[in-house]
Amino acid sequence: MEWIPYQRLTITTRLSTDEVISRMKERLGPHEVFAKERTNIFSGQLVGNKFQLTLNKIYRNSWTPEINGVIVELNGKTELLVTLKSNLFVIIFTTLFIVFGLTIFINEIIHFKGIQDFDLTSLLFLIFPYGLCWFGFNLDADKSIDGLIKITKGEIK
Repeated sequence: MEWIPYQRLTITTRLSTDEVISRMKERLGPHEVFAKERTNIFSGQLVGNKFQLTLNKIYRNSWTPEINGVIVELNGKTELLVTLKSNLFVIIFTTLFIVFGLTIFINEIIHFKGIQDFDLTSLLFLIFPYGLCWFGFNLDADKSIDGLIKITKGEIK
């Protein structure tokens, strides 16, 4: 079971490596926060055949995945080896929030005197940040993958 939101996938396309790189450069621009119209799907870097991207969107989502990948040519086809992961700040924030909730929950268990005294809100401090992290990540992970597929005219292998 994965504890931290993370995805690894391969996108295959019939376009050449140079064509994929030029198409990605066209859709790569500066970071746009709260832009009403997106001129570029992604912001980030494309150096040679390696890229680091984030999805540009009209809303703020701290849990948006970071996209790292490499473009390789195999058997006459171009493949993008892509990794989507949460940024370090989000992982640390979520971990601290869960540790705080775990501390409250353990305190509830230690001082347990009866079911009527047990406060279930301590479980909320465990479940909510973890669920928020997964939901926020997956919300934009699918959009990021769709953007890469659209740019490369590819499909997930």
